[in-house]
Amino acid sequence: MKLRIGSISGRGDVRIEFVQSLFAIQKECFKLGIEAEFDTISGALVEDARNSLASRFVTSDADAILMLDDDIYLDVRVFKRMLAVERGVVGCYYPQRKLDLAAVADNVRNGLDLMQAVERANPPVGSAPQDAVPSAISEVEWIGTGALLVRRFVFEALIKGGQATEDLYKAPEGTVKNWGFFSRLGRTEDGFGPRGEDVSFCLRARQAGIPIFAYKGPGVFHIGPFHFGFDYQ
Repeated sequence: MKLRIGSISGRGDVRIEFVQSLFAIQKECFKLGIEAEFDTISGALVEDARNSLASRFVTSDADAILMLDDDIYLDVRVFKRMLAVERGVVGCYYPQRKLDLAAVADNVRNGLDLMQAVERANPPVGSAPQDAVPSAISEVEWIGTGALLVRRFVFEALIKGGQATEDLYKAPEGTVKNWGFFSRLGRTEDGFGPRGEDVSFCLRARQAGIPIFAYKGPGVFHIGPFHFGFDYQ
């Protein structure tokens, strides 16, 4: 198996925790006999950056891509679980980079444990995380794309089924053709929107008959002023 790790960096810099995670994952790939390579892009809109990484992956000989943002820490044990389920799309719940500490304290006083109190005050990125079994990988409607493992056949199915079309994108090196796997779709049926690039990708995949799976549990951090997330005990 050959894995491509693709990272987008909107700021053009990275968090040290991301680098630690990246090295640990590459080391684990070596132990598992998986060839790993790295690709990155910065200075672009999120959907354009993800489209570029995915389009370059499609033209490579890699079997899967792990999209890992520069402000995400992914524990290698979570990465191994994502690989082991052998699903087309596997993401991770991770908190948003904000937290209402007063709400957390109120939730604790009302009898919730710390993880539940934080989640209630700041729901993780993804659909209906409260329905996911703790520390399990479950089928979901959509998941954030900051820590996302996608197998090659998923992108090929979106191209073949017409869910993704070629777009012209003005990159620093000139105008290039990208597949619009993550291009934002229009407003939802209930008037909310436009959909984010994460929801748009997951909707395209489900339209192509590909289910979305996500891990909910410790070992995934969103790095901001401090670590948003929970480590293994």
